[in-house]
Order: sequence, then structure tokens, then C-alpha cells
Amino acid sequence: MIKSLNIFLISSIFLLTANLAGAQILKPVKWAFSSQKINATEAYLLFTATIDKGWHIYATSLPAGDGPIPTSFKFTASKNYKTELKIEEVKKPVIEFDKTFDKKIGTFSGVARFRQKIKIKQGSREAVKGSLEFMVCNSSQCLPPETVEFSIPLK
Repeated sequence: MIKSLNIFLISSIFLLTANLAGAQILKPVKWAFSSQKINATEAYLLFTATIDKGWHIYATSLPAGDGPIPTSFKFTASKNYKTELKIEEVKKPVIEFDKTFDKKIGTFSGVARFRQKIKIKQGSREAVKGSLEFMVCNSSQCLPPETVEFSIPLK
């Protein structure tokens, strides 16, 4: 009895693992993070999204009301650095009418680049940590909003 129960459990785990391995998880956006020193007390944090063909993410600022989730950035508070101004869209979004949301919305396709200027406490080498949230869609579906954690070493 115990032997057949063990065989059943092992078979069930194997089948579940095989089914999960065969399921395709969509990840149409890949993020890269880096920093660029401006001077001894300032730097840019650089965020690059590489977006698969046919997909797009949304701008950091969107019209009010119901709609997609804008791309947003949160930085972990630290006494060694502080953010200056707001996140900058290096490559400007394409503004088009979106039938799904019935309004003009800014999107990025292919590559999206963002940067954040920070003030650094002199001599600090602490990595800047935080997270970003974005939503990705194509012409037939939108994936749930995703949060990505980052830790960017300062050069």
C-alpha cells in the first residue's frame, strides 16, 4: 500500500513538472540596468527595456482615468543618495489612439530607455536599489502588470 502510494506521488510530481515545463511563460520584456557617472557627486541611473516584436509598454505619464498601468519607478530611501527631478524618458513614446482603452496613449516598442539623475554623498559606493512596474501588451492581449527589482552599482 505504501509502495503504491509512493509510486503515485512520484508519478504525479513528474507529470506536474512535465506540464509546467511545457507551459510557455510569456516574458516579452527584458530589462538592463547601469549607471553613468556625471561627476563626483552626480550620476545617471539607466534603465533599458528590450521589447519583443509586436509588444509594447506604456509611458511614465498617461491620461487620467481607466487605462493601462504606466511604467513607474520606486527607489529605496538612503542617506547616501537622493533622486533629482523625475525619471526621464530618453526615447520619447509614440502617442497613438488605443482602441482597447479608447484614448491616445504613449507607448514604447522595440527599445525603451529611461534615466534618473541622482545626487550621491561623496565617497559613497552604495548600490541604488528599488523596483519598477510596467504593463506589456500586444494587439490581442495584455499581460498582468509586472514588478522588477533592481540594484544598480555606482561606478
